[in-house]
Amino acid sequence: MKTYLPVLLVLAASPVRAESSLPVTDHAHHQAARAETATTTGVIRKINTAQGTLTIAHEAVPALGWPAMVMPFRASAGQMAAVRVGERVRFEFTHQGMATLVRIDPAD
Repeated sequence: MKTYLPVLLVLAASPVRAESSLPVTDHAHHQAARAETATTTGVIRKINTAQGTLTIAHEAVPALGWPAMVMPFRASAGQMAAVRVGERVRFEFTHQGMATLVRIDPAD
């Protein structure tokens, strides 16, 4: 124990530096990337409340290089309740991971 005591005292008296060799991450940039959205129009093909999705036959999305297609979008219970199969809608969605609706309104 006597051998370790001087070492502990030296370490305890040494100034602590709060630096890291890890790179600094710009979290705001990552959050902005996740928040990117696109907008298009389409027709509701299916409302799947069990999966929490709306299947929409949508027009092309030039901003993303997507052709027109039919695909599911994650949707809230309120969004699913506000539309009906066959309804033409204009919608905004995020496209990272599974496409998720941000806003959906009647297109007509």
